[in-house]
Amino acid sequence: MTVMSRWFAATIVLCAISVCYCVSEKPWDRFNLAPSSRTIYPVSVYKTTGSIVDPSAVLTGKPTGIDPGSYITLDFGKEVGGIITLSVHSISGQGVELGLGFSESSLFVGVASDSSANCCNSDGVLLKTFKGKEVWTTPPEYLRGGFKYLTLSNNSTGRINIDRVSLEWTPSPDMKNPRDYPNYFYCSDDLLNRIWYAGAYTIQMCTIKSSQGRAWPPPKSLWNNNVVVSLGSSVLVDGAKRDRTIWAGDLGVSIPSAFASTNDLDAIKNAMDTLYSVQKNTGELPWSGPVFNLWGSDTYHLWTLLGSALYYDYTQNTEWLTKNWPRIKLGIEFSAAKVTKDDLMEVTLTKDWARGGMGGLNIEANALLYKVLTSSVHLATKVGDEVSAKKYTNLASRIKKAANNILWDEKVGLFKDNPTSTTYPQDGNSLSVWYDLVDGGDRVTKISNNLKARWTKFGGRTVEKNSVSPFVGGMEVHAHFTAGHADFGVEQIKTQWGYMLDSPIGTNSTFWEGVLLDGSFDNGAPFMSTAHGWAAGPTAALTFYVLGLNVDRDQQLSFIPQPSNLKFAQGSITVPAGLVTAEWKRSENFTMKLNAPSNSSVKAGVPTFGEKVTIKLNNQLVWDGDKALPGYQVVRRGSYLDLSYSVKDTKEAVIVCNKV
Repeated sequence: MTVMSRWFAATIVLCAISVCYCVSEKPWDRFNLAPSSRTIYPVSVYKTTGSIVDPSAVLTGKPTGIDPGSYITLDFGKEVGGIITLSVHSISGQGVELGLGFSESSLFVGVASDSSANCCNSDGVLLKTFKGKEVWTTPPEYLRGGFKYLTLSNNSTGRINIDRVSLEWTPSPDMKNPRDYPNYFYCSDDLLNRIWYAGAYTIQMCTIKSSQGRAWPPPKSLWNNNVVVSLGSSVLVDGAKRDRTIWAGDLGVSIPSAFASTNDLDAIKNAMDTLYSVQKNTGELPWSGPVFNLWGSDTYHLWTLLGSALYYDYTQNTEWLTKNWPRIKLGIEFSAAKVTKDDLMEVTLTKDWARGGMGGLNIEANALLYKVLTSSVHLATKVGDEVSAKKYTNLASRIKKAANNILWDEKVGLFKDNPTSTTYPQDGNSLSVWYDLVDGGDRVTKISNNLKARWTKFGGRTVEKNSVSPFVGGMEVHAHFTAGHADFGVEQIKTQWGYMLDSPIGTNSTFWEGVLLDGSFDNGAPFMSTAHGWAAGPTAALTFYVLGLNVDRDQQLSFIPQPSNLKFAQGSITVPAGLVTAEWKRSENFTMKLNAPSNSSVKAGVPTFGEKVTIKLNNQLVWDGDKALPGYQVVRRGSYLDLSYSVKDTKEAVIVCNKV
């Protein structure tokens, strides 16, 4: 942050009243990609091949003719998913066989579909024979989870005239109006606004009806998305097109972003319940949920435990916690038993998110275990298990000390993947900062600086896979903000996610599963998912850090903006007590406003930009520039002043920070 060279003042206004915005008063709505109706239509013709009569007519409900051997590709304008309905106006001849082909990326547009059922093999062409005028809807098993382009091809000798193509949009099945997000984000940078909403839309696309998962093993031809993959009515899965299955590692990034945007916590609960329902007697949790039911991952086991803590933090669902505590505890014991005499967990189940080199005393796994332990201390206390709480506290302390002593390389300024490794991974180093495993602020700064030094033109380099992983990149974004490097975090978001959002090979609406170093698709394109929840990390980061609004495990609100070079930001989160809205503006003064439910406990961090300031609360001096006055708690933290207090009623509380 730079020091302001003019008179500085900051104001925080906090009250417990609700805020109602009219539609015309929501400038952020233009970034919302979700449809207002579940029946949607293609918006343009992408291309035609052969003889197509009046190609654009079908967009307005008039007949478009497709002659034999010809095809037309319709563009829905963004990633969509669901069930297609075709209205055939007329045909010539005894019958016409029409083919349907789906594609997420323009790279794979053609008569045949891209790949979703089996890696790298085309899903083929969905065929339907029409005898005359007819309205036909694709069967449930042929629901297409994610696509942008639909190609209609004529495989017969007669013309077919189609006058309407529509889609029943099936993501986020429990939302009555898909555009009606409970939360929002809006700032002075429109690219960041677009990225926040594209991340939210990616989360929506990956929230599916529990009975609309991907079949495994795949069918011999075409695909099948009519399989139950979760308990409950809906579930947050990995990808829209595929796998349409619960993967716990993905949830580690997608859960915070879902909380920050759609707040669909039932879909998260259903994912957690499903994973625990198949837990082994040993405590081991699966690498993936049904119907894959894959095992053998120490890291994904830990991601499930962390997802449980996140779900409880966001919901305060004590009944759920009490019911599942024996399973959570058994899962923690399974991992804790792998801690060696060196006080580090030894990874023996090496399946992970597709990175190389997993195994042994791995930094990624130990950062995850440390976070699970520190998060579960609170869970144990909530259920009255003080013995476990003390055990987790002690073990976490030992792991932190060992990781910093054994895995830290002072010459490089990063953690090694393993004690003898020459790899300094993006995932483990990012998680060590994000999850507070690093011992010392100097090391935190070094990690942030050194990760930034490895950036490519497409974002942060993932050396453990030789790619630009949106999953691990999201971890790095959180790490930069945790390190106090807001400028790094904002720059990485705009570079890495801005590229995916505006790339001509993408959907211009959702974030990808993987990116190679040259900017092309990773993860076996055309099999790769262009709407993958693990890539939505910036949505949470923009709310939690740039806006600065979050809630901790005790439901204490935090409002600690990291403004970077932005002029303003505003937004909201939803907690069990109700809606919380916040905003800050930067001009001659720095003004912060928060609206929260009554009796909310609030911790505010006032950015001082390096200036010496005084603080007044309701016109009463509480900080004189050097120390807190009696009866008040103010703590200096670098270029911030931390204040803790409670909102007792609807009376407006005003904090004014002035330069001394």
